[in-house]
Amino acid sequence: MKLNRYVARIFGRLKILDNHLFTMKREVHGRSWNLPILDRAGLDYAHDNSEKWIYEILRRIQQIKPIHTFLDVGVNNGQTLIKIKSLSSEVNYIGFEPNVNCVYYSSLLTELNQLTNVQISAIGLGDKNDWATFKAYAPTDARGTLVSDKISSQDAGLERKVPVFKLDDIGIDLNPDKLNILKIDVEGFELNVVQGAKDVIKKFEPVVLFEVLPYTNEVEKSTAQELYDTIVGLGYDVFQINTKTSDIAPVKTVVTKEITGEYDFIGIPNSQKSVYSSLQNS
Repeated sequence: MKLNRYVARIFGRLKILDNHLFTMKREVHGRSWNLPILDRAGLDYAHDNSEKWIYEILRRIQQIKPIHTFLDVGVNNGQTLIKIKSLSSEVNYIGFEPNVNCVYYSSLLTELNQLTNVQISAIGLGDKNDWATFKAYAPTDARGTLVSDKISSQDAGLERKVPVFKLDDIGIDLNPDKLNILKIDVEGFELNVVQGAKDVIKKFEPVVLFEVLPYTNEVEKSTAQELYDTIVGLGYDVFQINTKTSDIAPVKTVVTKEITGEYDFIGIPNSQKSVYSSLQNS
């Protein structure tokens, strides 16, 4: 059954979408998309909650140098997949997502829109090859995390053991002469991902997009600082992204306690800093 965005929003409020699959046709970033709504997954696409700044900064980067491969750590329900494929269908998209519900939804999104050059693996990335506990407030919730104490078992609507691997150990082969982007949005597990990806980062020098939320305790504070120090130690300059303008500004830390809504950063290899200078605030 096909829905328009307004009917989808009403159905969502009335919980009519539960246990059903619908599709909604909508133009997103200049491209027509068939958007699945499975239970409540995909309902956000009926609203305008799409983090448009991500598309805008990717568009600006694409104008500077064409994106060859996009590594998406934390696929969720394909929010960034839609953005990168709206920008260019030729980009090689490789996604990692430990929540099998989100993997199923994103695979359905890929199939319904006949996307090519898309590979999504149902695994988490971290600093060791092991099993870890994944928790989320709901089966397809964007706030799902591998951080053990981020969500209590009592509050978790989904909790299961998932396989986690180091990016360095799974055989990623990128073209170092092309532009590669590594996006990490894993609700507090960013440091673990980077620590398990040091060899890949050193060898291929991808542009790194990552999020750091305000800290609520000293462990989160020190983890955020260590993430910054690790990325800088790999030969990167770190910039904060203005989500209103998509401009970037250099920062000396990513640690913050303030709730500002500006928690997104970009790491640019020292060797390529001049290439992306036009992204900086004028």
